[in-house]
Amino acid sequence: MNDRHQIKPYPLRMQEELRERLDAAAGANGRSLHAEILARLESSLSKESSDDLLTTFLRDQVIEEFEQKQNDALKKINTSTVEGMVQWLKAMDAYTAEIERLNSMVEEAAAIYRKYDGNPPIKRKKKTT
Repeated sequence: MNDRHQIKPYPLRMQEELRERLDAAAGANGRSLHAEILARLESSLSKESSDDLLTTFLRDQVIEEFEQKQNDALKKINTSTVEGMVQWLKAMDAYTAEIERLNSMVEEAAAIYRKYDGNPPIKRKKKTT
């Protein structure tokens, strides 16, 4: 049996203007309208996947560096005394708050990066006369 008959058809309604634009893009890319729609859907899902990788990579870099510094600081605390244990617990509270802040910053930075598609606008210096 042909593969084409194993895939369930999915009726798709769209505005005529969108269809015309997709049809023109399909012609320019040497594809059928169906193939153009599938290629664009696949591309958008691949971008989501790369966005997840971007966020994960950034988070790993930023948080790994912070965790190393935090671990070094925690090792210096003498936990064999009550005061040391309290100091250690306070450090852990601060650590947790800082991890939340860094995660928030990573999400914000990734969102800004995605907005400019990895190419932030260049700020030009104003000419002085």
